[in-house]
Parts: sequence; structure tokens; C-alpha cells
Amino acid sequence: MTAKDTATTDTKGLFRAFAPRRIAVAVVAILPAALLTLAAPAAQAAAAGTTADPVPAAGPLMPDVTGRNLLGALGAFDGRTRVDTRDVGGEQRRVLWPANWKVCSQYPKPGTDLTGRTATLGVVKNAETCPAATDPDAVAVP
Repeated sequence: MTAKDTATTDTKGLFRAFAPRRIAVAVVAILPAALLTLAAPAAQAAAAGTTADPVPAAGPLMPDVTGRNLLGALGAFDGRTRVDTRDVGGEQRRVLWPANWKVCSQYPKPGTDLTGRTATLGVVKNAETCPAATDPDAVAVP
């Protein structure tokens, strides 16, 4: 065993000897603050004479993406939401590169809960104009 091997072994042994203490000190220092943060809403509810019922988690909401580039519009959706696109320019093309398309219409309307629903976006190529729609909440399907 060389001097270099001994130094490496000593350093590793020293780290092993002190590592559990460092972790324990960190947990002891952080734990009271975390418990106070978690207990604050319950204490406020008890002082008000109400019980702290858990609020059900809201599902993803439909963002307002009309007029935006399709690539940016897709980024506005929650990862749990299925998004379909339809060419409303009358040619029934498939979207292969979202950056080349813009959103003309959307269904359902912005703010709608999308839990278990599919969002549908009516799109045209960036250089094209959006067709006039009689119902702004509807996606025109050719």
C-alpha cells in the first residue's frame, strides 16, 4: 500500500465517520421550521373555529391560446391534457412542425376544466389568414 492509498483510505474513513452526524444536524435544524410551516394553516383554522378540510385539486384549465403560434400554445397546456389540432384552412393538412402553424380557434372556451377532456385547436399555416368563424368558441371542421 502506498502513501497515496493510505491518504485516500483515511479521507474516505473520515467522511464515513462524520457523514451521519452532518445529516442528523441538518434534519434537526430543518425539521422544526417545516413543522411550523405545516401546522400554521391548521392553527389558523382552529382559531377561526373551523376545521381545515383539504381542498380538492383543480384539474388543468383551458388556456387562452387563440392567435398564438402553435408551438407556444402547446407549451401553455398542462402535461395531463390531450391536445388535438385541426387544419381550419380547408385543406385538412396534418401538423408536422408546430412552429409553422398558428391557432385560429379553440374548443372548449378558456378557463374550462379539462379533466378527462381533449382540447381542440383550429390552426392554419403562419402565412395564412384565419377563416371567419360564426362561433368563436367552436373549431370549424371542414
